[in-house]
Amino acid sequence: MKGLLIVIQVTRLEPTDTNPRTAELVQWTERDQIGRGAILSALSNMRFDVYCSDYYTAKSLWDELDRKYNTEEQGLKKYYVFKFMRYQMVEDMSVAGQTHELIQPRACPH
Repeated sequence: MKGLLIVIQVTRLEPTDTNPRTAELVQWTERDQIGRGAILSALSNMRFDVYCSDYYTAKSLWDELDRKYNTEEQGLKKYYVFKFMRYQMVEDMSVAGQTHELIQPRACPH
C-alpha cells in the first residue's frame, strides 16, 4: 500500500491553471479514482467485469452496489423471519435436528 501512495503522490497532476476551482476538480478526480479503484478491487472477477465500465464515479458505483445487494440481503432476512414465524415443531424429530433445519443457511427460493 505504501508503494501505491508513493506512485499516486509522484504522478499527481498539477493544474497549470491558477484557478482554485480547477485545483479542486483535479483533487476531487484523483480522490474519486482512488475510491473507485478501492471498491472495484474488493469485487470478485465476475462482478468486476460487470461494474468496471458502467459506473464512472465512486459514488455511483457504491450506490448501485448498495441498491442491489442491500435489497437482496433485506429480502433474505424477511424470508427467514417469515420461515421462523411459520415454523412448527414436530414430535418425530429431535429438537436439535429441527433447530438445525430452521437455521440452516440456504438461498432464498425466488
